[in-house]
Amino acid sequence: LCVRILNSFLDNKNRTAFTIWAYDIEAGVEWYAPARYYADFRDLRSELIRLDKSISEIPFPSMGWAGFAGMTSDASDSASTKETRRSQLEYFLRRVFSGVYRGRLHPYLAEVAVHLQTFVGCDTVLSDDNDISLTLNNQVAISEATYCTRTPDASSEQERNARLHLKR
Repeated sequence: LCVRILNSFLDNKNRTAFTIWAYDIEAGVEWYAPARYYADFRDLRSELIRLDKSISEIPFPSMGWAGFAGMTSDASDSASTKETRRSQLEYFLRRVFSGVYRGRLHPYLAEVAVHLQTFVGCDTVLSDDNDISLTLNNQVAISEATYCTRTPDASSEQERNARLHLKR
């Protein structure tokens, strides 16, 4: 899954929203995620860290003084500040996604994947006949029991099968 934050814009409450584009390379399907705010990214990160502590090591932008006592608003941030934040949030998303699909396996990987896929909107993707279909269950079909017997060896048949199911 390829994800990019294409731009940011101010909503009607002067909050910065981010436009996320996603592309499922294997399925050849692209879509735009629902508009996301910094708080959404922060909440996602908190939830993911609860599941996998190593995610806390991935750099994440701070809001600076804007997050304290309303000293400034998103509207007063400079263009370069907004672009830097956009770039840092994109880097965070891409690192987390790459960790899911290429990193070590652990007992909560399927749950991490569900949070990420929901965040970028893969749980509702338009099918060819324009009916909304829930594809999340097809994309993450891994039981936690599979991971409980996991070894650090990344070349096991069991791990390859788990990764194959995770990509679907």
